[in-house]
Amino acid sequence: MGSAGAGLLNAAFGAGAVAAGAGTVLLIGRRRLVRPLYVGMAVPGAALLLLAVDISRPAAFAAIAGAGAGQALLNVAGRTFLQRITPEATLGRVFGLLEGVWYGGQGLGALAVPLLIGVGGTRAAVIGVGLTLPLAGAFALRTLRALDAAGPDRSAAVALLHYYPPFALIRPPGLETLAASLIHVAVSSGDVVIRQGEPGDRFYLIESGTTVVTIDGVEVRRLGAGEGFGEIALLRDRPRSATVTATSPLTLWALGREPFVLAVTGHAPASRAADELITKLAGA
Repeated sequence: MGSAGAGLLNAAFGAGAVAAGAGTVLLIGRRRLVRPLYVGMAVPGAALLLLAVDISRPAAFAAIAGAGAGQALLNVAGRTFLQRITPEATLGRVFGLLEGVWYGGQGLGALAVPLLIGVGGTRAAVIGVGLTLPLAGAFALRTLRALDAAGPDRSAAVALLHYYPPFALIRPPGLETLAASLIHVAVSSGDVVIRQGEPGDRFYLIESGTTVVTIDGVEVRRLGAGEGFGEIALLRDRPRSATVTATSPLTLWALGREPFVLAVTGHAPASRAADELITKLAGA
């Protein structure tokens, strides 16, 4: 392939990773994550085994793109899985350990490949590397399945968060973190959830039921399942701009000021979407 070959193969790897990264939106709201996790382990291995069998240029591009896709899926599924099963108090330490293991693994791989080539040649080295992830996954299968089954079921909450426009572009691991901070709230019909002029300390998402929104006693809109309210006071640091009253029994998910503001302002697309939403609500 000449001197440009390495660059072209790196581009193929990146293209596969981008394509798979876009597809990871399908993980949002998924109850079980072991299957996509194992797909992410198997695809790079299968791609490298293909490369060991067929060293033609089309096969090389397909194999390297497949490896990139598998790594992206493994990365997102694995981090989402860790977010789900790790207590919030230890999450930072767990992800710090993950980064250390990740870079340590890269170092070991860089040392192992020349040894494999020296022992069995290039083709054997590619086969050996291709088998690494599938074999590791098989070894850990029972433990991963048990952890997946025992982990909290946040699928409905994550799907609801994803439906809210400012959170729609946040990746699955971030949504899992937000879901862990949600508080379930039940409200009777006729009760006031937030009152105009009061300080704002929570954002609310409606799982089921309906509300009426009033400003100075005048109805301005009604909200139902999948919609949220309370964001203006949190993001603009001012008292509640409206009163929201339940018009039927309500099931809500509440998110405190700190995790809500951090999620929105710490993610540029979410911040822009929130600004657009607030401008729209103000105009309404």
